[in-house]
Amino acid sequence: MKKKSLKMALALMFSASAGALAVTAPAPAMAQGSDVDRFFNSSYNYCDAKMVGAFYNRDAYYGKTVIGAKLRNGIGQNIGYLLRTSRNRGNRCTFQDVDSSYDDAVVLGRYWNVSTGQAKSKIANYYTRGQARTVSGALNTAKRRQVNEQRAISSFGRSGFSYCDAKLVGAVMSPGSGGNTAYRGKVAIGNMVLSGNVRSVIGSLDRARQR
Repeated sequence: MKKKSLKMALALMFSASAGALAVTAPAPAMAQGSDVDRFFNSSYNYCDAKMVGAFYNRDAYYGKTVIGAKLRNGIGQNIGYLLRTSRNRGNRCTFQDVDSSYDDAVVLGRYWNVSTGQAKSKIANYYTRGQARTVSGALNTAKRRQVNEQRAISSFGRSGFSYCDAKLVGAVMSPGSGGNTAYRGKVAIGNMVLSGNVRSVIGSLDRARQR
C-alpha cells in the first residue's frame, strides 16, 4: 500500500509540474506576439525593424520584437540609438524593405527628374536614414502636381495648338529638359489656356521661332 501511495504521489507531482510547464512555457512567445503587435501600432516601419534586427545580427522579425519590447517598457528613446548605430555599421535597407510601390517610384522619378531605378535607390536611402516622411511628403506633392499636369494636358488637347507648338514652347520655357521638352510644352500651353492667357502662348511661340 505504501508503495502504491508513493507511486501515486510521484505521479501527481509529475502531472502538476507538467501542467505548470504547459501554462508557463508559451509566455515568451505570447510576449513576443504582443510586442510585434505593439510594433505594428507604432510609427516605426519594416526598414526600422530590419535595421534594429541587424544591430543584433538578427532578422527584421527580431527587430520588431525589440522595438515593441522597448515601447512596452517605456524606453522607446533607446530605439533611436539602435537605428543610428546600425546605420553607422553600414547596414542598409533596399527598395524591397520600404512601404513605397513601383508606381510610387515612377511618380517620384518624374518628380525628382531621375530614372525609376534611381528613384528606388533614393527612396531606400531615405528610409535607411529614418526619413520615410520625406518620401511620403514628396509623393503627396508629386501626385498633386501630376493631377494638375493632367488637367493641363487635357486643356492642351482641346486648345488647337499642335505637337510642334508644344515642342517649341517647351524649349523656351524648360530648356535642357531633353526628351520631356514637348511634354513640358503641353503642360505650359495647357496652363496658359486654363488661365485664359492665350496671348502668352503666342508670345512664347514667337520667341521660340526667333531663336
